[in-house]
Amino acid sequence: MKIVYFLDLPSGPHSGVGEKVLAQTDVWVRLGHDVLIVVITPIQHFDAWESVTDKGLIKVISYRSTIKRIVGRIRSSLFIWHLSKSENILLYLRLSLMTPDQIALLTSVPYFIEVNADVLFEYKMRKLRLVHFIYRLIEGKVMQGAKGTFFVTSELRKIYCNRYLLENAEVITNGISLDSNQSISLNFSYDLVFLATDILPWHGFDKIIKIVEHNPSLNFMVITKSPLSENLFQETSKLKNITTFSALSAQEIERLVKGSVAGISSLSIDVSGLTETADLKTRYYLSRGLPVVSAFKDSAFETNSKLFLMISDLNLDSRNVNLQQFITYWKSRRVKISQLEVIDIGKLEAKRLATIEGAMTLLS
Repeated sequence: MKIVYFLDLPSGPHSGVGEKVLAQTDVWVRLGHDVLIVVITPIQHFDAWESVTDKGLIKVISYRSTIKRIVGRIRSSLFIWHLSKSENILLYLRLSLMTPDQIALLTSVPYFIEVNADVLFEYKMRKLRLVHFIYRLIEGKVMQGAKGTFFVTSELRKIYCNRYLLENAEVITNGISLDSNQSISLNFSYDLVFLATDILPWHGFDKIIKIVEHNPSLNFMVITKSPLSENLFQETSKLKNITTFSALSAQEIERLVKGSVAGISSLSIDVSGLTETADLKTRYYLSRGLPVVSAFKDSAFETNSKLFLMISDLNLDSRNVNLQQFITYWKSRRVKISQLEVIDIGKLEAKRLATIEGAMTLLS
């Protein structure tokens, strides 16, 4: 059976989500499955997605405007619908706002959904009233029609199961390939690094600035894949112990991250209505040997894991002794692969595929 992974993503294959999807489908292909990724993306990312040829077959549909994005969704739905008439397929998608053509498609093709956020809450938080109203009408039907749903945290599973009384709901956290953990040195240029595609509300960048201000003996680095806004650039330029980089290649980003002692995770996920995380940047740091400074429990690790330093709003306005000690401790060591088996994407995706195959067997 062919698995069609539908992805509407406004960023390239080297974004956090892009890398996760490619890593997922790479495992699926290695385990013997036929995979097609259908990507809708802005025109500036078209070439980058087209160049990804070693992760299975990819069909890329690009757009230049909101209207053309909608047209792109319709084109992708028609493409998948026609494909379903000639091949036995199942559809895999990340939960997001569905257009009418997609809802129609879901009535004719068995599908599985991956939930990475409380989408309904996020639309409300961002004050997208019309989108929130429309989405509230369709989310339940879409969720209940799925042959299986996968949640990256137990908290998300509880939220959605309480909201819609779901039956086929499983928690499989975000994983990552552990190959990048090899050849790690202890030559550090920075104490702490924060990595993001763009600066978003749940990143808690204001909290990062406070940490930088009150810990002048530590060197910080911020890497964004898009340039900082003028306001954020002015804020960071006032501080002597922070360096910013943007628009770097994946190889340059990896080199800089590996040259840092520890990584900073998203510090304000509570603005999204959540208190448990499966942050992709956390997994990127860990797989490169870095421990993590975080403000919320990670779904894959024990609360008292030595790989994490938990901070709160209470210790942001003064020099953080625990942070200083954390950095000193990790300057002489790196995270080992053996400590990361719970986020090994190979094992996690094998478990996901077993669930999908079981559900499809019941349908046949």
